[in-house]
Amino acid sequence: MRARRRTTFTIAITVAALLCASMLAPAFGAPQSVSAATAASKLARALKLSKRADKNAKRALANSRKPGPAGADGAAGAKGEAGAKGDTGAAGSAGPAGATGAPGPAGANGDTGSAGAKGDRGDKGDAGSPGAKGDKGAPGEQGKPGADGAAGKDGSDGKDGADGATGPAGPSNGYVSTSTASVAWTISSTTQRTIALPAGHYILNAHAVADNSIAATHTASCAIFLGGENVSNASARIPADGLADRQTLAITGGGTLAAAGNAELRCQATNSGGDWIRTSLTAIKVGALN
Repeated sequence: MRARRRTTFTIAITVAALLCASMLAPAFGAPQSVSAATAASKLARALKLSKRADKNAKRALANSRKPGPAGADGAAGAKGEAGAKGDTGAAGSAGPAGATGAPGPAGANGDTGSAGAKGDRGDKGDAGSPGAKGDKGAPGEQGKPGADGAAGKDGSDGKDGADGATGPAGPSNGYVSTSTASVAWTISSTTQRTIALPAGHYILNAHAVADNSIAATHTASCAIFLGGENVSNASARIPADGLADRQTLAITGGGTLAAAGNAELRCQATNSGGDWIRTSLTAIKVGALN
């Protein structure tokens, strides 16, 4: 700023000097016309020079403010004396935590300290997790019977269930063979009734009416055979011909046919002087014989 003011001041002095010279030139014998033209020319030149000088001054001032290129490093100077110790600087920020070091060896046990004062009661801790299930305890004594409770209300009737499917037929089947024809007694066993049966378990019933026609008492007997085996029999003494000369022999038995076979009623007497006037044989199939 000072350089600019100085330049402006110099230009003003120069212009004033030229004006004075142009006015004083005739007094020193210079022609007036020449002096005026010269003065004007010199004034224009002086203004031009002053402007150029002002421009150059501004440029020089601007260049003086710009730093020049860095010079080459100079040689290192001699080591100066140590300065006085400076004030302690502010504490720096904490550095990152270092890696955890290996644990040191356990120290020797210290002496037991004196008991401290009783501390304040702490807050109630959280409930612990349930412990392991304990062993089954011994049975306790039987308690006294409790009082009878009040009778409950009758429940509503339930809906009838759907009818079940018809089951298979049971094992019970009956077979019957009867005759009212008279058949003469024989001393040897003679078949009076026969029924063909499938394999299975049977309850057998038979009866035969013996009629004695001679004047002496005789014995008559009958038996039920199943699959050729005698399963039951009966016998009776038949009085001589008269009002009581008839007896009914009733027989009941049971047996099993492993395969299909026959049930038979066989009869005989100790004399041939009589008749079988009514005979019957019944077989009922059952699930099992117990």
